Amino acid sequence: MNNLPSISSRFSRWSPRRKLLAAGALLAALLIIAAACSDDEAIPQPTPIPPSPIPASELARLSPSAREALIQFVVGHRGITGDWEQFHLDFDLWREGLVACDASSVTVSLLGFASDFAPITEAARGLPRSVDVRGLSDELTAAAVAEEKTLRELRDGWSPGATSLFEAVDLQRSASADVRKRVADRILDLVEQTSSESRALVDGFADATSSLNRKWDSFHADYEGLRAEQPTLKPSVLGARLSGLVSQFSDVAQDARALPTTPSTRSIAKILVDAVEQEDLVLRKLRGIFSRTEDLSGEGESISSTLAFDEFDIALVNGNAARREAAEQLADVVEGSSSENEMAVAQFSDGYDQLVSAWSAFDQQYEAWRRDEGGCDRAGATQALSQFTVQFSGLATRVRVLPRLEILQSLGEVFVEAAEREEQALRNLRTTWRPFDSEVYGSFDQERSTAGQFRRQVAAGLNELITQHDISGGELAR
Repeated sequence: MNNLPSISSRFSRWSPRRKLLAAGALLAALLIIAAACSDDEAIPQPTPIPPSPIPASELARLSPSAREALIQFVVGHRGITGDWEQFHLDFDLWREGLVACDASSVTVSLLGFASDFAPITEAARGLPRSVDVRGLSDELTAAAVAEEKTLRELRDGWSPGATSLFEAVDLQRSASADVRKRVADRILDLVEQTSSESRALVDGFADATSSLNRKWDSFHADYEGLRAEQPTLKPSVLGARLSGLVSQFSDVAQDARALPTTPSTRSIAKILVDAVEQEDLVLRKLRGIFSRTEDLSGEGESISSTLAFDEFDIALVNGNAARREAAEQLADVVEGSSSENEMAVAQFSDGYDQLVSAWSAFDQQYEAWRRDEGGCDRAGATQALSQFTVQFSGLATRVRVLPRLEILQSLGEVFVEAAEREEQALRNLRTTWRPFDSEVYGSFDQERSTAGQFRRQVAAGLNELITQHDISGGELAR
């Protein structure tokens, strides 16, 4: 604008011709400009220049205190994350070390017990089976078979907390122990019965019994003679003859009561004594009927005397039956006390000792396993879980006290929830834990996995904030 007066004064001094030429040039310029304004497509437009990029830190700038809080949160998060991972490593290592408390260890042990007992059953089946010990062998075999059966059922049906199968094994083991004790007692009897001393006593009892039977047979012969003469004898004569028989039979009864008994012949002696006393009682009753001096020719007395003889005849028959039974038992005892049986009993006793040795060793092993739950330290595991719970509670507290910041609110809440979920799951595990149950860790593992997902979300969010606010590694190296 300051130049306008000078331009105007200059233009006034131009010549007319020069003024005309300048006016023409100006008009031409105006026409060109007008043509350009009437046709936009004819002239290309200039490309606009984008504005210079503005740093993200300028778009969401944090105050110095907020930035410091973010840095403290990130640093704290990294420290907690490292300790959290180390906690998991320690916990998993402890858990893997609980081999004795794992269900698989019980399965393996039960397989071993069922397998180890099979040779015991076979040993019972292989015991000597001579006449005197065959029943003992059968008892032991039946007990072993039953115990092996309960062990197989325990092996096939066991599950954590299943006590009925263990109870069945315990009951059968108790029954087997009773059988072994009973057989052991019987072996002692057989050893005594087959010893040379016992054999001498049995032989002496057999000799005494033979002498007794000869006297008894002689008495029966005399009685049969009286029975044959009875119809022709007067009652007074009959009474005198019966008194003689009573005296004669008293010697028989005395010999029976004086038999040299042994443990193996005591029952035989009792059979003979009972028979002789019954026969003696009826004989004395018969004599009493004919001991009266009056005439017994009356019809009523005749009938009474006949019934008395019939009663004694029955007693005589019963006595003979008892004597036969005693003779049969004595024959078995004599055979059982033979030197051949002594050898058989000794062989059975040796086999029994070997069987019981293996059986007792098995019992001790099984009882020790049951007593300490296969080496599982239940109390130690519970104590370790308590320590892990306390340790993790400290870690969760560190999560809760991380700095609070508006941009960290959602991430902080997720991080706290992750810690609290795993902390509560660990407390529940400590309360509900029991050995040999693989399912007991199910809820804890699920919560731990969920907490892991939350932690990964927090880590990803923090990485975005670090980038967004241009936080350097040096700032985080604390």
